[in-house]
This record gives sequence, C-alpha cells and structure tokens, in this order.
Amino acid sequence: MPATALDPSSRPKSIWSRLLRRDSTRFVGIDIGVDQVHVASLGVPSNQDNQSAESLQWLTRSKFALPIDPYGPPGHDLVDTVCETLRECLPRCIDGEHQYAAIALPLSWIHYETTPIAEIAQSQVACDAMFGGSVFQSHAHLNHWPVCEDSSQQIIAATAENAACRVAQTIARIGYQVQGILPHGEVLIHAAEELTAVKPSVVVLLQPFGGLVATVNLGRCGMCRALPACNATDGPVDSVERIESWLETVAKEITATLRYVERLEGGDSSDRPALLCGEIAKIPGVDEALATLLEQPVATWKYAQWIRPRGWDDGAPQFTRDDPARAVALSLAYCAAAGHLEGSR
Repeated sequence: MPATALDPSSRPKSIWSRLLRRDSTRFVGIDIGVDQVHVASLGVPSNQDNQSAESLQWLTRSKFALPIDPYGPPGHDLVDTVCETLRECLPRCIDGEHQYAAIALPLSWIHYETTPIAEIAQSQVACDAMFGGSVFQSHAHLNHWPVCEDSSQQIIAATAENAACRVAQTIARIGYQVQGILPHGEVLIHAAEELTAVKPSVVVLLQPFGGLVATVNLGRCGMCRALPACNATDGPVDSVERIESWLETVAKEITATLRYVERLEGGDSSDRPALLCGEIAKIPGVDEALATLLEQPVATWKYAQWIRPRGWDDGAPQFTRDDPARAVALSLAYCAAAGHLEGSR
C-alpha cells in the first residue's frame, strides 16, 4: 500500500514524534448558542519554550445542535435540556489532561442595560424580578463595567444565576476546569487583536436569533447593545438580499452606539474597522453591505495564524469560511488561556 498523509511511516521520524508530543493542557471555549453549541480548543506545544498566550495554536473545533426550537417560546425544561445535551455531546476530557474552559451563555439568556453606577442596586432588584418571573425562576447575576473611561454610566449584563451555575456545574462534572462564564462583548474584544490581527473600533456579533454590538474601551469592552433577531424574507438566512432591511437596522444600531460613545469620549473611531462575526457574517456580501451603510471600514472575523484544525469538508481556499461562526468559542478559549497563563507566571 502506498504511503499516505495519515500514515506515520510517510513522515520523517523526527517530525512525527514532534507531532505526538502534545502538551497535557488545553484551553477550551464553549459557546452555547440559542440552537447549537460551538467548541474550540487552544494549546501550547510541549516542545515550545515560550509558554505564553502568544504561542497558542488552534487545536480542535466541533459543534452540535441543541434540541430546542429557536422560533418557539422557551419551555420550563429549557435549562434541563441544555444541561443534558452538554452532558451527552461535549468532547470528553482525557485522564491526565488539564482542560481549562470558559463559557458563554445563549444571547437570549442575557439582559443588557445602561445605568448610572449609583443605581446598580436598583438594577439588581429589577433584574431579580425579571428573571424570577421568567422560565428561569431565579435571582439575577450581574456583571457591570464602565461605558468608557471615567464614565459613571455602567453597562450591565444580567443572567439567571441558577441557570448559569447549573451549566457551569454540568461542564465541570465532565472534567473541565471552568474558569468562568463571560459576556460576549468582553470576550470578543479581549481576543480580537491577538486572534485576527485587526484593531477594531467595534465588534458586531451577527446571529440569526439576535446579536450584539460592543465598542472598544482602552482594549476592553465598553458600550454593549443587543441586536434584534433577523427576520429574513422569502426563506432562510443565506443571502444579503433576504436580510437587507435587517442589515439597515443593524447599521443604525452600530452608528447610534458609536456616536453615543464618541460624545462621552470626545473622540472619533471612524478610521478603525467594525469587526463582524457570527453565523450571518459568513454570508458573502454582508461585509460590503454594512461597509456601505456605515460609511466606514469593515472586516470579517478571520483567524490570523496559519496553524488550524482542518475538517473533512475544508477545501482550500475556503477553509476559513466558518471562522466568523467560531469567533466566540475561539475567543473564549483564548481568554481561558490568557487568564491561566498570566496567573501562573
């Protein structure tokens, strides 16, 4: 039988042995969406001297569906269904490996608002009532951060405390060492420049069932606003023509968000690109349409390094076409790594 690329004998022994010397530590991002879950892992090769976040390589990727109707009302067994699917479908941890994981919850589980820092306690009470009266029947857990430097206005990202804890516990029981549950905007912005080599003014997550626009504040997340669900005309969300009116709405939200922040900061970010990610960002022509509507540069999220996992359907030169959909998972993995490696120095 002739040697093939999958046959160890077809490689020089020294090269094959280096490929087999995998580090026992991996950093995993688990992006739980409304109807599917994306998982990505990063790692530092064991034969590499520089054990830092900058030396990470993209090792694995996977995705699986959630048995949830994204168009229907959420059922009272929503959290049970998500946890059971995670338990059954997440990649298993190998004995002896350390798998540090960061998690993002579905966008529909998160409530965003802007409030003065002096009124956060009142926001906690209101969010407790909102989540307590929902299918979650839970108190709210709040993350908050300033809209921009020295601003008294705070962005609040609230979610159901019980649901978040159950998801984290489910993933931990499988063997992952959970580092935290992180807001989408903070994750995407923290990892954007390192993973894509793009320094954006704003990151825009475009998903069929809702999205997010997040501005950059000194390298961290600033203003965040939720985007509406995409109502495509005449069929599925697979072409610019079917989502033209929605893209106009998205452009107005991005513009309004940037202008609000610019008034607070007294600056102008129009020379830096808007970075697009999410399922809808994969559609050809979406970047051009938004660039025209925004009248500013636009970039589509793309992993900047050349070492990456390749799937059986990844035919060059289109093997990067799914990068926007995997942006959150890969950014979560980067955040898990950056926090762990920084803390271990």
